[in-house]
Amino acid sequence: MISEKSDTLELLIKFKKEVYNLGLEKTPSKTLYQEKYTRGVAPSPTTLLNRTGKTWKEILELIGIKDFKRVKVRDTSNMGRPEKVYDVEKNIVRQQLENFFNINKNVKTQKEFKELLKQDNDMPSFGKIYNYGYNWSYIKKNILKANEEDKRGEMLEKVVLFLTKEKYDTESIDQSGLRKILKEQNDLPSIATLYQHKVTLKDIKDRMNR
Repeated sequence: MISEKSDTLELLIKFKKEVYNLGLEKTPSKTLYQEKYTRGVAPSPTTLLNRTGKTWKEILELIGIKDFKRVKVRDTSNMGRPEKVYDVEKNIVRQQLENFFNINKNVKTQKEFKELLKQDNDMPSFGKIYNYGYNWSYIKKNILKANEEDKRGEMLEKVVLFLTKEKYDTESIDQSGLRKILKEQNDLPSIATLYQHKVTLKDIKDRMNR
């Protein structure tokens, strides 16, 4: 379950994105926002005021808008930090995520991810990660998928190197034969593991024939 603190942070992130999408960063009055915001996507002024318990001006300050006439923030996910500092911090968080998923290779859902984050004192909170633009969809597409491709490539290469070294004839290897070969080698993945990672017999033969 998302904590109230994390939930409020995500609400502010959606609010900030909407303010910039609407071009209201220089004139972010509550009235203008009320008239233009996208219902069902961005939070209403009432929701923001009730959830945070703050005034409209204080809410704007929370998202980095402190001077309506001299707005410095342009990145909708920057939350007010100088651009160069923000980029460095974002890259650090990206590296932390990559290291995290290199260790926690079996994480498949956002719920599992959140639970593990709570147990890892070296990782930022889910809200902070989200604030840097790394939502679950991004993580699945750009980190988990990349890790999966790396793992797939490593398995394929390992099997091909063994078969090539032992001088197996590519054309003579069939499904049953491959299963038997792999079963006899403790340091090679099983055929079930290969297929789980989408490594097929055709992939192996194609690589051997290069």
